[in-house]
Amino acid sequence: ATDAVTDLFLVGPDEVWMSTRQSVAYYTATGGQSWAAISVGGGGFGGYAAIAATADGRAWVVGESGEVRFFAGP
Repeated sequence: ATDAVTDLFLVGPDEVWMSTRQSVAYYTATGGQSWAAISVGGGGFGGYAAIAATADGRAWVVGESGEVRFFAGP
């Protein structure tokens, strides 16, 4: 199955979080030169549509059905 990017959340000039339709979020602190893949679990109620995060590494994804899932970044 092919994954798709659903949202980007910018924390700073080089720090970006990315949500996908699958149960994986991505994080970069290098302006996209390297990315960490983070399993966020869930995803059984449709894909993830949005992501939000704080500068200290706390993040949330929101599913298409309204599910909100918290996870900690790298």
